[in-house]
Amino acid sequence: MAKPTYQELEDRVARLEQAISAHQATPEWRDLGAGFHPLHEAMAEYLLVLSREGRLLFANQGGMRFITCGRDAVANGQELTGYLPTAQAEEVLGLCTTALESGKTVKRQILLNPGTGSRWFDCSVVPLIQQDYSGPAVMLLLLDSTAFMMQQTYLQQSEEQYRILFDAMQEGVIYFASTTEVLAMNAAAQRILGYSLQEYRERFANETVWKICHDDGRKCTREDNPVTRCFQTGQKTSGLILKTFQPKTNSDIWVVVNVTPLPNREDTAPKQVIATFNEITDRIALRRSKQARLNLLENTPRWSMQELLQRTIDAVCELTNSPVGFYHFVEEDAGVLTRRVWSAQAKEKFCQVETKGAITL
Repeated sequence: MAKPTYQELEDRVARLEQAISAHQATPEWRDLGAGFHPLHEAMAEYLLVLSREGRLLFANQGGMRFITCGRDAVANGQELTGYLPTAQAEEVLGLCTTALESGKTVKRQILLNPGTGSRWFDCSVVPLIQQDYSGPAVMLLLLDSTAFMMQQTYLQQSEEQYRILFDAMQEGVIYFASTTEVLAMNAAAQRILGYSLQEYRERFANETVWKICHDDGRKCTREDNPVTRCFQTGQKTSGLILKTFQPKTNSDIWVVVNVTPLPNREDTAPKQVIATFNEITDRIALRRSKQARLNLLENTPRWSMQELLQRTIDAVCELTNSPVGFYHFVEEDAGVLTRRVWSAQAKEKFCQVETKGAITL
């Protein structure tokens, strides 16, 4: 026999209440009476009927076992306070009073412990307004939701642990809800990129954030970048090196990026995309320094001393982002400064003095 739902039971109770109020022995009333016993015994819920004063008027087998802690005892006619802790019994009676005064079903999650351990219940309190000698009563439907509550607690704890890990990571993490919307950004990502979450959202939406280049100098655009491609194809990207501008340090930085889709079960397109990245500016600087040194060593045999000095100072200025560079020789004993070479940028923008020649100090 299929177990009835809350709504089916409440509908039957409403019809039962109408029949009682009208004092009519209708066929509907007789049908309900004949089917009531198998109905309430097949229920997954505990069913209790209480008077306004809190006396137990009726309970199905499950409800009776619950209220008496599984003992073969009959609790009909007894006060609810004799079976539950005082605070819990008062909470239930308060719900009963609210239901009777409003004439509406009251639903609440409550914690009950008749002596076998605390359990969480989804509680529905249905008013049964009778006009005979028995007086007003309420029907309690109690569905054990302890397992669900424990699962929710576990999920909340997992969410808290995830949030702690998310914020404590040294690796930057950004969640993208679409190609134009940033969902979340951890503290490391904000530190590395130099933007708060709100600032990055605004810049991402209006494209001012796209001051990003590939390692070979090609610029990223909204249409051509790893996040957009991931949303379009569902394919991840690993180990991509990008250069971007860091506004707080007013300098370029390099990051190595991994882009991963979060699949959508109902569609092939990902519902979200995650970008994780680490700053590798120091590593890139070291790589460029080694490349510059190797280039100088390889070409030393075919360059003149003047050309070697020029190439060396230009490479140093490029590696250090310095606008001015020069090689001048100082003869301290003679008090003479011999000018040899200025960097190309210094000669173009700052210095118009003849390179060669000696100046007496």
